[in-house]
Amino acid sequence: MSTPEHHDGQPGPRLTRRLPGSRRPAARDALALGALIILVAAFYSHYALRIGTFQDDEELFTRLARYIAANFPQGLWAPYYTRGLQRLDPLVMAIPFSFMRGPGAFEVDHVIQCLLFASTALPVFLTARAAGLGRPLGYLTALLSVILPWGVVSTSFLSESLAYPAFAWVLYTAWLAACRPSLRNEALALVALVIAAFSRTALLGMLPLAPLAVLWQTLSCELAGDVAARLRAAPARLWRRHRLMTIVLGAGIIGYAAQLLGLLPANVSNTLTGSYGLPKLGSLGPTWAKDRSYLSRMIAGSGYIAFAFAIAWMSVTFIRRREARLHGLAVVCLLGLLCELLSLLPAGMDERYVMYGAIPIILGFAAALRERVGLAVVGGAIVTVLLIDSVTWPALASLYDYFTYPAATFYSRVLSNHLDHLPLIHVAADRVIEAGILILAILWVLATRSERLARPTATLLALAVLGLGATQTVYALKKYAGGAGAGQPASARSWVDRHVPAGDDVSTLAISLGTSLNYVPIWREAEFWNTSIKSTAFFGYPGYAPLPLELAPFSLTIGGGGVLSATEYGAPVAIPHYMLVPRLGTLPIGLAAQTTSEDPALPLNLLRLQTPPRVLWLLTGTSTEGFMAPHEAAEIHLYPPAPGTPRCVSLTLVGPPNYLGRWPYTILEAGRAAAKGRLTSQQRVHVVVPVGGRAAEAQPTLEIRVGGDGILYPSGEVVSARIEDVTTGPCTGPS
Repeated sequence: MSTPEHHDGQPGPRLTRRLPGSRRPAARDALALGALIILVAAFYSHYALRIGTFQDDEELFTRLARYIAANFPQGLWAPYYTRGLQRLDPLVMAIPFSFMRGPGAFEVDHVIQCLLFASTALPVFLTARAAGLGRPLGYLTALLSVILPWGVVSTSFLSESLAYPAFAWVLYTAWLAACRPSLRNEALALVALVIAAFSRTALLGMLPLAPLAVLWQTLSCELAGDVAARLRAAPARLWRRHRLMTIVLGAGIIGYAAQLLGLLPANVSNTLTGSYGLPKLGSLGPTWAKDRSYLSRMIAGSGYIAFAFAIAWMSVTFIRRREARLHGLAVVCLLGLLCELLSLLPAGMDERYVMYGAIPIILGFAAALRERVGLAVVGGAIVTVLLIDSVTWPALASLYDYFTYPAATFYSRVLSNHLDHLPLIHVAADRVIEAGILILAILWVLATRSERLARPTATLLALAVLGLGATQTVYALKKYAGGAGAGQPASARSWVDRHVPAGDDVSTLAISLGTSLNYVPIWREAEFWNTSIKSTAFFGYPGYAPLPLELAPFSLTIGGGGVLSATEYGAPVAIPHYMLVPRLGTLPIGLAAQTTSEDPALPLNLLRLQTPPRVLWLLTGTSTEGFMAPHEAAEIHLYPPAPGTPRCVSLTLVGPPNYLGRWPYTILEAGRAAAKGRLTSQQRVHVVVPVGGRAAEAQPTLEIRVGGDGILYPSGEVVSARIEDVTTGPCTGPS
C-alpha cells in the first residue's frame, strides 16, 4: 500500500504505480470474457426472439430509432421525443433499420440488446480485478452481474439494456479516477458519465459519483492527520493530483447553487431531463419508505445474502481503512448505491429502475468473500432482514409482473409459496427466509474462524448465490416469454414487410372501424412491427388511426371515373402502391386492387392497388359498423371501368337481433325496384343486382331502403339493417 501524504504536506510515494492485483486481463481472460458475453447474449436472445408483444416505451423508442434512421443526424433531436438526453439506445437501434426492414431489423436489434446487457460483465470484471479481488472473484462478479432476474429486460427494446452496462462503466472509471489519478482516467470518468446520461436520463443522478469518490478517497485514504488537517491539505492535494475533477466538482457546486437560487433558465433542466424532471427530496418519511422498497428489491434480485455481505464489508472497510484500492472500491460501491437511490426519487416502482444497484452489491459481496469479514456479516444480515420485513411482497397481479417485478414475483410466487408448504414447519414463509439469512451469516462467521473451512465455505456461498440468480433468471424469462410476452415473433408479425418489395411503401387506410378506438391497438401492432408502413390515408378525417412518426397523414379524394388523388397539407402527393385496410366492419369503398395477404392474427388485409388507383364503388348512409339508420336510405355509388359496361353488385343484408315480424326491404336502381323482400331478426339475405346496362348510366347508384322502427344497439344507437360484403364484378349467374 502506498504511503499517504503526511500532515506537513509532504507527499509520500505516488499511488499511480501498478498494483499486484490490478494487471490488465491476460489474453485468456479476454477470450473467457468474450465467450461468457456471447453465451449469455445467446441465452437471452433465445427468449427475446420469441417475444411478440411490446410496451408503450418500446413503441416510442423503436419509432424514434426508425425516425433517426430515416433522418440522420437531425432526427436525433426530433421534437417528438420528450425524455431529455436519453438518445443513445434509439441511435444504436437505428443502425439495423438503416440497412434493412422488418423482420430482420427487429431480430438484429433484439440480439444487439442482449449483447449490450451481457457486456456488463466486462466493466464489472475489470473493476473487481483492478481492486485486487483476484481472477476467480472477478469471474464471479462478471457472472452475477448478468445472470439475475432483471435480465428479462434484455428481451425488450427498452433503454436498460444499454444503461445497465453504462452504469457499470461509470463505477469502473470512477474507481480509476479516485485510485489511479491521471488526466486520462479522469477524462474517461467524465466520458462514462456523459454516455450514461445519454443512455438513460435518470442516470444524471450519477453525475456526483466520480467527483465525490475522488474527494472522499483523498480525504480518507491519501491524507494523514486529524480531520482539520486533512481539510486544510485537501485543496492543494486535489488541485495537484485531480485537477480536472476539481474543476468539475467546483462547477457542479456552482451549478447546483444556481439551480437552488433560481438563477438558471428553466429550459436547462427541461433540456437535460425532459418529462422526467430533476430529483427533488421530499419529506423524509415517504422518501425512506420508497427507498426501503427499492432496497428490498435489490436485495431479492441480487441473491439476498449478497447484500448482507456487501453492506458488512463496506462498513468494515470504512472503519479500518484498508488498502487504497479496496477502500476506493468501497467508496465507489456505496456512492453508486446512494446515487442510484437519488436517481430513483422521481421514478416508479418498476424493478428495472432499481436493477443498477445489483452491481455495487455484487462487487461488495465478492470483496467480503475475499476479506472474510467476520461478525460484521451478522450485522449486515440483521439490516437485510429488517429491510425485507419492512415492505410488502404483493401477489401476482398480471402476467406482466414477471417482467416488471421479477424479483418480487419470485419471492412471493416461489419462495413464499413453497416455504408455506414445508412439512412439520408451521412458521410464516417470510420468517423462514429471514431466519435462513441470519443462519447463513452465523455459519459464515463460525466457518471463517478456521483457515481450512474458509475457502470451501466461500466457494459454496458463491455457488449458492449464483444458483439462486440463475433460477430467478430462468423463471422470469420462461414465465414472461410464455405469458405476457407470448405471441408470434417478429418474423411473423412483420408480415407486411415480407409481402411488399423493397423500396415500396405502405399506407394504412383509415376507414370504417379503422377510424374508431376499437382499431387503435390493431393499427399500433401493424405499424410497430412493419417498417414499410409509412403513412395513414383517410377520407375526410383520420379518426383514431395512429400516425407513424416518419410521415404526416394524407387525404384522399375521389375524382372522375373513381380515380383517387391525394394531398398532404394541401400539396399533392403520390399514393403508395400498397394499402392496409380493416377486415372488420363494413368498408365504405371498394378499391380496384388485388388482395396480396391477410394477417392471420390481426383483422387486416394488404391490398396492391391498380395503376392509377381507383375506387369501384362508394357506400354512404351507414355507420362504421355498416348499420343503416331507421327510415333512412343507404346508397352505393358505382364507378364502372367504362360507361355502359354491365356488371353485378353483390351485398348481404343482415337483420339486427331482438325484433318481431318481418321488415320489408327494397333495392332501387334508377328509380325502379331491382330487388325486394322481407328481413327477419338476424337473418342474412344475399342479393345480387345487375347494374350499368344502359349507356346513359355512366355512374349508376343503388338505393337501399329497409322498413321497421329500428332496434337499440349496445352502442346506444337505434339501428336498422346492416350492409355487409359489398362487391362488384361481372355477372356470372341469375340475380
